[in-house]
Amino acid sequence: MAKKKPFISHDPLAGIETSAMQVDPAVSAASATDEPGTNVDVHGDIQRIDLPPSLNITDVSALHGGLMSKLQAGNLFQLDGSQVDMVEGAGIQLLAAFFKEVSEKGGTVCWHAASAKLIDSARQMGLAEFLKMDDLQPIA
Repeated sequence: MAKKKPFISHDPLAGIETSAMQVDPAVSAASATDEPGTNVDVHGDIQRIDLPPSLNITDVSALHGGLMSKLQAGNLFQLDGSQVDMVEGAGIQLLAAFFKEVSEKGGTVCWHAASAKLIDSARQMGLAEFLKMDDLQPIA
């Protein structure tokens, strides 16, 4: 079986230090125990992660820290992107990096829901299949 070529030849988030990130109080207000940028509801071994409404370059660093720290707590994730109404390339790249990390750790990521903007952005970047959005129906 031939090895698949990576979608990106480098990690666009490799230079970000999670300890130096600024936390948006509105994003982290969901729970005092949640990491920045995610609202997590744990059902058994599956962690449901509600994505914030904005996945733009200014929000990605806080979300990156939150997502990567969740990898320490488990390897089964369900994402809810139904509230996402603003998406930039950095947000899609972050999701791709998260999917890649989870896969490398033997975990699984699935979708609870995703907005039309999120799915369209992933398709435009050619990452819908990688992000398991091919058959996902958008939430209006």
